Amino acid sequence: MLAAGTLAASLSAVLPAAPQAYINAKIFTASDSQQQVQAMVVDDGKFAVVGNNQAVQAYISAHPETVVRDMAGQRIIPGLYDSHIHALSGGEEALFTCNFPNDTDMSGLLNAVAACAQKTSDGSWIEGGAWGPGLQQQAAQDAAGFLQKLDEASQGHPLVLRDFSNHNVLVNSAAMALANITPEEARTYAELIGRDQHTNGMSGFFLEGAGQLVRRAVPGRTPEQYKMALRHAVKLLHSYGIIGVKDSFAGDPEVDTYLALDKQGELNLHAALSIGWHAHNEPDDTEKAAFIARINAGDNHPEVNTRFSKIAVDGIPPTRTAAFLEPYLPVEEGNRGTLEITPETLTADLIWMDALGITVQAHTVGDRAVRVMLDAVDAAREVNGNTGLRHDLAHACLVDPDDVGRFAELNAVANYSPMFWFPSGLVDGMMALLGEERAGRYCATKTMLEAGTSPTAGSDWPVVASANPWPGIEAFVTRQAPDGSRPDQTLWAEQKVTLAQALKMFTVNGAKALRVEDRAGAIETGKAADFVVLDRDIFAIPASDISETQVQETYFAGKPVYTQPQN
Repeated sequence: MLAAGTLAASLSAVLPAAPQAYINAKIFTASDSQQQVQAMVVDDGKFAVVGNNQAVQAYISAHPETVVRDMAGQRIIPGLYDSHIHALSGGEEALFTCNFPNDTDMSGLLNAVAACAQKTSDGSWIEGGAWGPGLQQQAAQDAAGFLQKLDEASQGHPLVLRDFSNHNVLVNSAAMALANITPEEARTYAELIGRDQHTNGMSGFFLEGAGQLVRRAVPGRTPEQYKMALRHAVKLLHSYGIIGVKDSFAGDPEVDTYLALDKQGELNLHAALSIGWHAHNEPDDTEKAAFIARINAGDNHPEVNTRFSKIAVDGIPPTRTAAFLEPYLPVEEGNRGTLEITPETLTADLIWMDALGITVQAHTVGDRAVRVMLDAVDAAREVNGNTGLRHDLAHACLVDPDDVGRFAELNAVANYSPMFWFPSGLVDGMMALLGEERAGRYCATKTMLEAGTSPTAGSDWPVVASANPWPGIEAFVTRQAPDGSRPDQTLWAEQKVTLAQALKMFTVNGAKALRVEDRAGAIETGKAADFVVLDRDIFAIPASDISETQVQETYFAGKPVYTQPQN
């Protein structure tokens, strides 16, 4: 005979959970029909009632087993979506890499390595970065021997640290030993391998292509390590209220890890994986077969959709590789940047993927890249008809005015990243590259909304330091720096949006970007009960305080997946 406690536990595992009613709340639904309501009921992972206290009370009368929670005026919003992120990479950086600022001096780097070595398991490599351009010169002037100090700091662990550009690496003696660099290889890369000026031995600095001599020895992560990294990332995202992601440029590790956690019931996210496609003129059958295999991998996983792709159309402005219609400054040099893919190849690839039901996310920073991508979408519509796929243009903040209206016409989506829509050092750099008039027309959010399109927002974490969406939400409303560092500066004030409009970019529009809008993204009857309880009423505070918002609870399909720790 089972003990009473065991019997209760067994029954709770098979009996459905009681409905949960939330009354006296302030609920932003993100629904066009009723944006603000007072109460809701969650049953079997979905919203069963959304309305006022009276409607919920009627439900309770018919379902007396309902558990009632009085929210006492707390603010509830739908779960948030990050529509451009590299979540697995972010988890890897947080758990497995040794990170420090690129202005760290030699002493600071050695201290950072020593601290990381203490946390690294026996036999494992220390990986990380990013050291700055002056470190090699500092090391060369260290008469006591920098490599010896690096070996001591790393405490026997093989070590490889990238520089700020990711072109060069610094390694220790243990890493060089494991790399088995042959004399012939050392001669081939002689000018790119740093040498100690006293001993003429390898100093540990490997520049450009020479870095692959050591990188090849670094073991890949195990499946369990990848799962640890994604678990960590998901936990962090839940703490921000994020329950949906589009993971950009996904490869085998991303596909395998998301599917593994979903199969184990641990993911608790709506996920779209944009499978990386390295486009060129004539991909062979093997490349296409590998791509299609990844695309089909998520077919039996309702919360992981792999029918997405990522294509790089251009580069980035700091290296003058973002493609523009007009030249960078100085104009007389005529440098308009470069396309990573020819317009003809992009068009052919997009028509092919669109016909297969694959939503494409394109990296398009410059206005020429935006136009080329919109032209490709237009061509796909001509050939395939309107498939209903919302192809999106990542970082599409610098758009020629003539192309703004085309987003709505083609059902294309501008995907914004928070580093672009408020005054910052990055924007200062853009103004120096493009001029104040052109760089001042950043992220035409309001215009896009008024044109009838559905812009989305994504952090691009860990390319940026944090996946926290709240500073970005504030900046959409104020067009000012959310940290208060530039109180007198506003970037294109005419493009301010309301808080409700900003939230819809992170909720309803995010769900559309993941192709789950029919079952999630808003607090509506019948949709997944994904919602967030906040520590403040964001509709009743100064807009400049929105960035300080803290999440108290996050729910995915009615299940609590995050609760703010009590101090």
